[in-house]
Amino acid sequence: MKRTFLIGLLSIVILSCQDDPTECCIETVGSAYYFIKNESASELKVSFVTSSELGLQKVDSTNLIPSNSILKILEDGIIGVNPEPSNSFSTLTFLRISDSSEYIISTIINRNWEVISRDFEPGEYGLTEYQLTISDSQF
Repeated sequence: MKRTFLIGLLSIVILSCQDDPTECCIETVGSAYYFIKNESASELKVSFVTSSELGLQKVDSTNLIPSNSILKILEDGIIGVNPEPSNSFSTLTFLRISDSSEYIISTIINRNWEVISRDFEPGEYGLTEYQLTISDSQF
């Protein structure tokens, strides 16, 4: 039964691609890299929850960022969109290791992230690199 279903499904895909195989088999993807710049006097532990737009919400809490350094925390790609921070994150939490104080960002605002690099022409999809700066004044 499963084999018959798979053969039927494969036949539909093959038949739908016969006229122009490149049209149905290529999807354009935009991508983004997200960096955190730690300008605080303490090492930071960053954790985040990815947005539901990514399909699977993921929690990541393994990143430690030394004082006065930059770390890439996430790479994201979305079909048909150049992702922005609000597409990729639902929340970000920063724990200052020196005194255990927390800074939580529960509403992701794109303009708070600096675009540090763009690798695509206007109207196309490509790679954008974003950076969020965290300092002691935010804790």
